[in-house]
Amino acid sequence: MKSAGRIEAIQYLRGIAALVVVFAHVASMQHSLAPSLPVFLPEFNGFWGVDIFFVISGFIIVYITHELVSGGRTAALFLLKRAVRIVPAYWFFTLFVYLADTRHWFSDQANLTNMAMLLKSLFFVKPGFPLLFVGWTLTLEMFFYAIFSLVLWRWNAVVRVWLIVGVFVFLAAVPLWFNVENRYIKFYTQAVLLEFAAGMLIAYFSTTKRLELPKKIAAIVFFAGWGLLMSVTFFQEDNLLISHRAFWWGLPAVLIVLGAVHLGAVCDSKILHGAGAISYSLYLCHMPCAYAGTVLVKYFFAGSPNLLMLYVVMTLSLTVLVAIISWRLLEWWPQIMLRRVLRAVA
Repeated sequence: MKSAGRIEAIQYLRGIAALVVVFAHVASMQHSLAPSLPVFLPEFNGFWGVDIFFVISGFIIVYITHELVSGGRTAALFLLKRAVRIVPAYWFFTLFVYLADTRHWFSDQANLTNMAMLLKSLFFVKPGFPLLFVGWTLTLEMFFYAIFSLVLWRWNAVVRVWLIVGVFVFLAAVPLWFNVENRYIKFYTQAVLLEFAAGMLIAYFSTTKRLELPKKIAAIVFFAGWGLLMSVTFFQEDNLLISHRAFWWGLPAVLIVLGAVHLGAVCDSKILHGAGAISYSLYLCHMPCAYAGTVLVKYFFAGSPNLLMLYVVMTLSLTVLVAIISWRLLEWWPQIMLRRVLRAVA
């Protein structure tokens, strides 16, 4: 299996995960927008896309660094590249939400948004939900990157994988040993940390050739993961799924990523590739676009029997458009500029 196929398969999965989260959130807003009208987009619990993202994140970080030699410069460059990849788009949409809340662009209701919330959100230190509420996943991502940069500074590829896996297993076990009340400790000891660890192990065993699944076995693992994921999502209660997501969604997500890595890209889908490329911006912008969609559809189509259809089409179209612009200006361009700077100082 070629590494290009492996990464392409992960790219497809990122696209699927982002689209599912977008559809789930947009679908969930239909009832509050027009309770008396039948929904246009069927509501479903698609928040398992986040769990696939976490496993992929663990995989990607180990995959792209397994040949790097440890050291202070290596660790600093790793953290710098991750920050340039994550921060610009996240800061832009967080600031947009702050302005929207404080200036009541989407609602006249009173809110508790303040400067302290903004600063904690911007610097990834707000436990629970930041201003851009989907950013709770990025707070965990940056926590992962910070720990990884520390071990990258000192230890080789093998040690750093097993060290972080051990740390995350320990942190996830803390709530089992102690009755944790502090919200910061609660946040950073979530069981979803095990999803990062699982992704790291998938990358470790595949890059070291310690595990090579034949394509038939990989296909079985891949589709078994999807089967489990769909089964628990449709037959298990939502509250249980959310509160124990590392088990109910995490395990299927691990199987899906493991199967995809060893299966490679079995098709050539420009749509999934494109969705994967802009998946981060899709994830960040879809809720602001969903709120903007409610304002637009109420202004232009109030009272229309097709209100929800127009809302869904308008919101999804706006989300894709904004995501493409965001990817170009806030993801692609900053990374290009960083590469130029690094080449200039090398």
